[in-house]
Amino acid sequence: MSDTQQEQDPLAENKKLLAETRADLLKRQLSNAENYDKAILSLSTVFLGLSFAFLKDFVTTDQAEWLGLLYGSWVVLTAAVLTTILSFRVSQRAIDEQLKRAEDYYLHGKQDTLSKSLAARFTDWLNDASGILFVLGVSLTTAFVLINIERSTNMSNERKGNQVPLKEGAPIPNLQVAPLENRGAPIPNLQQIPQGQVPQGQPPAQSTPPAPPSGGTQSGHSKK
Repeated sequence: MSDTQQEQDPLAENKKLLAETRADLLKRQLSNAENYDKAILSLSTVFLGLSFAFLKDFVTTDQAEWLGLLYGSWVVLTAAVLTTILSFRVSQRAIDEQLKRAEDYYLHGKQDTLSKSLAARFTDWLNDASGILFVLGVSLTTAFVLINIERSTNMSNERKGNQVPLKEGAPIPNLQVAPLENRGAPIPNLQQIPQGQVPQGQPPAQSTPPAPPSGGTQSGHSKK
């Protein structure tokens, strides 16, 4: 084997490794681009739904503050979805143009086909714009929700503070025993007389006879 062939063999091996690495990186790049587009579409749709649900279940339009944040988030998130969908179509156009450029370069040797086409540059711009719009829409939605959650909490606390407290049932007092006024009067005991003052054998006092009736005759005088 000549020295020239020995020098070319390492270079050929390096080109092979470079081609394999390039192919692997292109697959990863394609996978990241697909996941990026899916994330923008799904998350933008989710945040739109959450903002509608919050406006319906937590706060009404007549009570909400900073409605401009909510309306702005709807516009921006919708634009993010539309931009992502548009990038699919533009990307297909860019792929068609790139296939034609590859044929012109490898078969016809046209050097001006190495630069990116207008469709490819527009696809990159749409991808960047969709990401920026998504971040802006999420920020606006989050700001609106935080402001109105705090307001809703304060209003709820005020309503609780203004409620009339429930009065507890009055305790029932025990029945008091009424004095028995109609019962028999108690009989007091006799007080004992000191010794020496008690009368001994005295006859009971006789009662004074009643006076005779007026106008009557006496029996003694009538006999005389």
